[in-house]
Amino acid sequence: MRIRGIGGFLMFSLPKEQEQLVPIKESKNYNGIDLVKFLCAIMVFIIHIPPFQGEVSGLAKYINFGLQHFVCRVAVPFYFVSSGFFLFKKTPHNKLDKRIVTSYCFKILRLLGTWHVLLFIGGTRQLWYLGATVIAVILLSLCFHFHIRLGHIYVIACALYVVGLLGDSYYGIIAPLENFRIINLIFKGYTLAFSTTRNGVFMGFIFVLMGATFSDCMIRLKKRTILIGLVVSVLFLFAEVFLLKFNDIPVEYNMYLFLLPATFFLFSFAVSIELKDRPIYKQLRNIGMIVYFSHLLVNEVTALTLSVVEKYCCIAVTQYQFVFSLLFTLMLAIFTEWLSRRNRFKWINWLVS
Repeated sequence: MRIRGIGGFLMFSLPKEQEQLVPIKESKNYNGIDLVKFLCAIMVFIIHIPPFQGEVSGLAKYINFGLQHFVCRVAVPFYFVSSGFFLFKKTPHNKLDKRIVTSYCFKILRLLGTWHVLLFIGGTRQLWYLGATVIAVILLSLCFHFHIRLGHIYVIACALYVVGLLGDSYYGIIAPLENFRIINLIFKGYTLAFSTTRNGVFMGFIFVLMGATFSDCMIRLKKRTILIGLVVSVLFLFAEVFLLKFNDIPVEYNMYLFLLPATFFLFSFAVSIELKDRPIYKQLRNIGMIVYFSHLLVNEVTALTLSVVEKYCCIAVTQYQFVFSLLFTLMLAIFTEWLSRRNRFKWINWLVS
């Protein structure tokens, strides 16, 4: 079976008994994606707020590390793939619709500016994703505009991702090169320009490209194939994280090699889930967005409140900061989403879409 990529650039053969060509330009709800995106919002919460607070050791320390630097690291890549998928699903085959892309970028920038204002007293670290998405979308749109073959775009995206790895989880490999004057100047120049490789150029680009490829002509694998691929890639991802940590190589834990196949199979799984249309899935999508945007601010308020309670009431509650923060964030998100469905508060939807 021949599979056609965006603009007709990607052509390759696949076994008929395993894959089928599925056109996905038709309008439909992807409830599985909404469900996984909600879970990803909880994962982002865990990345920023560890389950066990304070100075921890033993099992608690390993649980924090495993959740924050292994299990939950698929969340942001999944967001990137979803963004590429839903954006380029709106564009016609073999043609880049600049109006749709421009409108999308301005919408993301509006969200970025709005939430920066709402969170001005604290809790804006998570907003980097919005700017990174805009940059990745612009880069990919430029590639399509200049009719670069999809295979060549993937080569560029992979090369940028490798650079991102060397500035992140694989930094220890190139760290010794800083002793060379010219290399040191390059490092300083790069740091001044980007500060981190966790951005739209080195991280977001390849995942948005992955989503765009899904949107044009998606390969639907058998569920068994997806599950096997997901399990295998997650196992390799675990081994990769363990080896990197054991050898003290990372400077950060945002990007891994096996994050690519893990995200690919997770997105394939989300699309393959057949769920009947129900309002709950759209509600979960909006609740997840509010959790993503508000969790750091809620955590700061929760931490302050618990410290006051512990100080003046002599009740040890700060150790439950994670539980209270998650509970309060979910309560705020659910209540806000409920309000957004009331006629007088329809404007709240402007904050999440």
